[in-house]
Amino acid sequence: RTTDDLQDENGDIALLYADVNNLGGMGFKIQGICDERVFFEAVDETVKDALYYSIILAMKCFDALKYGEQNVEKEVEGRFEIIAVGGDDICLILPAQIALSCATMLVRKFEEVWEKNYQSGFERELEGSVHLSISAGISIASYNTPLTYMQDATEQLLKSAKQLSHAKKDKKMHGA
Repeated sequence: RTTDDLQDENGDIALLYADVNNLGGMGFKIQGICDERVFFEAVDETVKDALYYSIILAMKCFDALKYGEQNVEKEVEGRFEIIAVGGDDICLILPAQIALSCATMLVRKFEEVWEKNYQSGFERELEGSVHLSISAGISIASYNTPLTYMQDATEQLLKSAKQLSHAKKDKKMHGA
């Protein structure tokens, strides 16, 4: 697939990077207390569940608003390109018109899945808080903009989002 295939009706694409917050520090916390492999597999599973849910929902909501509920496309495959997903990292290209919705849903769904499926179990094992959140950076440009230009902007935006999330950590607010 090319970026030409992924552009929205305005000819724009979005590059989205996301990364779980404070995971490096968590690695030191779990070392020797519980099985690190199990912990990081849980993070990986949460990242993937939240990502796939967010992409599908964002595209279907956009389609419903644009075309009406009866005409929502059944298939979302081919309308985005995952560059990398695994561990605590996400990188994908998608139509610009759904990028912000997708990122917002990703942040919320990640925390929801983590809290529902894993958080309390790891908190019991580690005898302390294991609240995880995820931050995302998005850059939007014309479909023919070199991705290397977008990459630099997206990395800086992700860095800023992570700093904002770190500042909000004590308030238990969503990632950024």
